[in-house]
Amino acid sequence: MADVAAGDARTAIGILRTAARYADRDAVGEIKREVITEAIPEAKSEIHRKSLDKLNPHQQALYEVITDAEEIGPSELYEEYTERVADPKTKRMVRNYLSKMEHYNLIVAEGKTCGRTYRPVP
Repeated sequence: MADVAAGDARTAIGILRTAARYADRDAVGEIKREVITEAIPEAKSEIHRKSLDKLNPHQQALYEVITDAEEIGPSELYEEYTERVADPKTKRMVRNYLSKMEHYNLIVAEGKTCGRTYRPVP
């Protein structure tokens, strides 16, 4: 479980919670490795959904731009974002939002500054 969670306590707890539900459903007294392995996809999906639900409207707009584009650079991202929202945030705030979305494993940022691209986590 630690390898799959890669140091992310939220992921580890989510996997354990889902595995416990499976073990309870199957009326077994312990959570075996097979149950944990079976629980991983559902747990990751649940964590992803919960993270998306916590996004504010500006973060949701940014996420939609990224998912629509599949991969996008910072300039194009900001331009598309400003077209979609009525009162856009500053570039600095958008970078903060993107950093948070990356931390919550919703997007992946690759490269440095001008060469950076963003894409959604599948």
